[in-house]
Amino acid sequence: EEASSSSSSSTTYLHENREKRGVTAVALASHTRLDRRWLREWLAQQAACGILELLPGDGDADEDLHYVLPRAHADVLATPESEHYDIALLQMVPALVNRARTTLPECFRTGRGITYDDADVAEAIDRAHQRHLERVVLPKVLPATDLVHPLLSLRGARCADLGCGGGNFLIALAREYPHASFVGYDISDPALSLCERRLAEAHCASNPDEDDSTTTSKNLLTNACVRDARLQPLGAAVAEYDVVVTFDVVHDATRPRDLVRQVRRALKPGGAWLLGDIAGLATTRLNVTHNPRAATALAISTCLCLACAVSEPDGAGLGQLGFTVPVAMAMLTAEGFSKVRVVLEEDNTRWFEAIVPQD
Repeated sequence: EEASSSSSSSTTYLHENREKRGVTAVALASHTRLDRRWLREWLAQQAACGILELLPGDGDADEDLHYVLPRAHADVLATPESEHYDIALLQMVPALVNRARTTLPECFRTGRGITYDDADVAEAIDRAHQRHLERVVLPKVLPATDLVHPLLSLRGARCADLGCGGGNFLIALAREYPHASFVGYDISDPALSLCERRLAEAHCASNPDEDDSTTTSKNLLTNACVRDARLQPLGAAVAEYDVVVTFDVVHDATRPRDLVRQVRRALKPGGAWLLGDIAGLATTRLNVTHNPRAATALAISTCLCLACAVSEPDGAGLGQLGFTVPVAMAMLTAEGFSKVRVVLEEDNTRWFEAIVPQD
């Protein structure tokens, strides 16, 4: 984590000084308080592989070697406001390599996977989700739904976020729909702690049913809370919610059909499920031959998603690309959802809306 933070700081500094004749190991050592000799080696390696650019010049001393981070690379690595900014995957790589080295050999021998609570992985996924929420879900997906947006706009509407993680989606929805109430559910202790901390920082009340008539700002939340799903599982009370949302959850589930039943049981008649999952193609052959993201998706799946989906005996093992349109349609209609459609597919994520029939 400390090394990742130092690398991020160095990258940001390189970006900020790209117009000032670049950065030397001497200047970077002064800025980061890291060892100059190690920075010399790191800067040279980054330039040799094309991430940094070594500016023309004479001399080979640390003071003579000036490096810049090209604009296109800066947009991805050091410019949060850029639409191309995507540092999350890079943050995840060391943890994936460690899992491949330490846990996967046993998984391949036994067929049994292992869940993940790695801090770097959780933070990377959290960061990627936040970006997708801001750029895709809030401005595009929600307005395009048939029922989810109208239902959440009603005063007193109730919504559950199953697999809420650190609470990004939960808090975003609570701010977007201040007259509805929201409950997040998760089984991960680190996720629950992070979500509780974020809710506290956002001044959320512990009781999502409180009257929110005194709320005067979308930044002052009084309409969201989080529950430990091991103690208070979704669906324990039948027909409790108008809307359920899940984001990047179903393909990780050991028993996705049970999860679908759980959501169906929790929804009121006429309720709706907004379901976001990874946009895989219909077959393995199609993914290998026609999905440009398949190489990355399958690598992550092997280390994380599949490992999680078979972490219990007889786990379904969908994997990251396994919740395809045919699979989704079959599961959802089999459990009584009367209308299922793809609302939007963008940024490697496919969003479904599934509706419960009226009595």
